[in-house]
Amino acid sequence: VLVPSRAGGQITVPISLSVTGVSPAISVTLLSATLNGVPAANLASVSGVGDIPAGGSAQVNMVFPGTAVSPGAAAMLVLSGQHTGGQKFTLNKRLAIP
Repeated sequence: VLVPSRAGGQITVPISLSVTGVSPAISVTLLSATLNGVPAANLASVSGVGDIPAGGSAQVNMVFPGTAVSPGAAAMLVLSGQHTGGQKFTLNKRLAIP
């Protein structure tokens, strides 16, 4: 997770999905993304991440309504997804939101 930003009534959280193993992650799909329990507004448009090569990464910008978190507050980001073979992954990260 990179540094979140706030503009135009929205909070943008850049996410870097990395493959640390020796095999690629094929057909990576994001299943859900919430910030303090509020769903990402753009999940449908960014859910199909695609293939990530071994040792590589892909960046996705998740967009949430600005009302999800008060300025200057901390928030919990929860992201889940899967790739070919049904292997699932989850990220739970506490973030400082501007």
